[in-house]
Amino acid sequence: MLSECVVFTWVSHWELRKDESERKSRSARRFWTRRASFLLRKATNPSPCGGSPKKSNILYFQDKAELLNNICAETFEKLIVRLERSRARFRDPLERIREGLREYVEFGLQNPQHYRVTFMVSHPQAANECNEAQAAGFRAFDHLRQSVVECIRAGKFRDVDVDTASQALWAGIHGVTSLLIANNKFPFVEQNKLVSMVIDTMVEGLEA
Repeated sequence: MLSECVVFTWVSHWELRKDESERKSRSARRFWTRRASFLLRKATNPSPCGGSPKKSNILYFQDKAELLNNICAETFEKLIVRLERSRARFRDPLERIREGLREYVEFGLQNPQHYRVTFMVSHPQAANECNEAQAAGFRAFDHLRQSVVECIRAGKFRDVDVDTASQALWAGIHGVTSLLIANNKFPFVEQNKLVSMVIDTMVEGLEA
């Protein structure tokens, strides 16, 4: 159960208007990302809220699922932009896939609260099946899948099953990203050294 501190207004649709200022939009999303991330950790002793949040800090959603859908969709869209920029910088498919994996880690570490909410907590099912977030998530994953296809066609990777290889790469890169976010007290080796080793181990395991 979410703490009573969270204000959800039960309306037929969320009320963030397209013509609101970008400043208010960013402020509201940051507020809700922090709030959702905190509460979804299921703190055992939540503190009661005093007063009402400022109107400029509130987004109105039909339910918790719609709130999370909005955060996740926005996170995926930002990740896609980063992956597209990384992809455009390299012609060699092996370099593309390596740098794309590294870009994924950097995105997660630079946006830890969004990453937690999008990838590290279970989500309730929305009435509309969260199509917006799901569609954006599949588009983000397709960047990795296409890179695997290119590596196979170029003879860089063995003739492996594309979906299995893509999911294995994502599982590994998500693993190191989430560990670096969630276990900051563990005595990890230097971050770039660790990430490079993870990427090298996965990619070299697929090379022809």
